[in-house]
Amino acid sequence: MDLLVYPGETDLHLPQPVNVILLSDLPHNEMMQDLGWYKNLTYTHNEIGLIDYLDQLIKKTPPISELYFNSIPADGAYQLPGTIKSREHIRWWVKGNGVQLGAISKDEELAIK
Repeated sequence: MDLLVYPGETDLHLPQPVNVILLSDLPHNEMMQDLGWYKNLTYTHNEIGLIDYLDQLIKKTPPISELYFNSIPADGAYQLPGTIKSREHIRWWVKGNGVQLGAISKDEELAIK
């Protein structure tokens, strides 16, 4: 299985690894909230108008771009409390039978690490 996620159909950005495998029937949204992560809006799953964007910017949780695993967008995206310039994200794909795949990334200004 190719455990890489891609930022769309572009060659401008490198793929990122799936670096978390969760074996649990607990939904990732409950777990992430309990661990102190905030739900992020994504440009693929959410309609984001100017007012929504400014509201999220004030909360330091601006929307994030989508990553795709086998051409499928993430089922959920979350971030740890941080700043606009330095944020840590995780995106989740639910594969079924208690298997959930995650990709954690860190934004530092415009560079993704």
